[in-house]
Amino acid sequence: MKQPFFTLNLRKWGAILASLCLMGLMVTPNTSRACIDLDTTVIIICNYDSTNLPSVDEVEIRVTNLRLMQEQPNKFCSCAINSWSSIFTDLQYVAFVDSGTNNVYPDFAPWDASMGASMSWDMDQPGNGNGWSGFIAEVINGGLNPTRSVELLIRASLPMGYTVTLLDSSMFLSTVGADEWDNANGTLANSHQQVRSMYDNPVQYHAMDAAHFTALDKAIEDYYATLSIESNKVFAGLEVGPNPLREELAVSFDLPTAREVHVQLFDMQGRMIKLLRREELAPGLQEMRFEVDDLELGAGTYFLRLRSERAVITRKLVKL
Repeated sequence: MKQPFFTLNLRKWGAILASLCLMGLMVTPNTSRACIDLDTTVIIICNYDSTNLPSVDEVEIRVTNLRLMQEQPNKFCSCAINSWSSIFTDLQYVAFVDSGTNNVYPDFAPWDASMGASMSWDMDQPGNGNGWSGFIAEVINGGLNPTRSVELLIRASLPMGYTVTLLDSSMFLSTVGADEWDNANGTLANSHQQVRSMYDNPVQYHAMDAAHFTALDKAIEDYYATLSIESNKVFAGLEVGPNPLREELAVSFDLPTAREVHVQLFDMQGRMIKLLRREELAPGLQEMRFEVDDLELGAGTYFLRLRSERAVITRKLVKL
């Protein structure tokens, strides 16, 4: 199996759970704020590689018949799931795609594993399984389109010796949840919290050949490669420093066209702690300076994120 273009350790983060938490949650259409409105019956499809049966090594999970809510950019959503940390060994990617295709939906930022969200779910829902893995995502670009039907796509590998029967029994025991995320306070908003057991959504299993997974991986990898190239073009020549931070943080880049740019600072828990800049910028060289004392940062690791339409780029910063 070729190396994925990014890999997360599921035993540490349970990152594949980020996306599965959107299944079967919102039961009151047009009132929830977790980006997905389930006004129709959700179907979960698991395609597995039949090459080494009865052992199942590679899987593609699609949560179908999802409907997006009418959400504007800059809203944050949280979801969580428990009792899944032992299932998956290697997450290759998670993405929303247009229904029936491998075309990635562009208006979600990646779902980030968040210790802060996990702790919030543990406090709000104690005793619901073996502990929650929480995640946060931001609505980006043009916002979410409620008329567009999407599927949640999860691509992963399984531990050695796994079978379809064992996979199905593990999925059956899981619980999922969703809520709006109060990013300013770093906690769940409790505005519409829903929790639901996985057994409400039976899974359909289909054996696929290796060519199916090769084509799927290429389509997703090509999209992210294009997105990365676009980000480097939008924020051409990006320089961020000094690192470690001292008295002043300087950010500079060359903008090819006029566009709205967001400059955000996140902590290790995935919480946006500062919106440093949000404005429409003219094309040309952009130079921004921020007094570090004004940021009120403790010692630790932070992430500076620059975002514009179809472009997101992140730089790691350290405060000693």
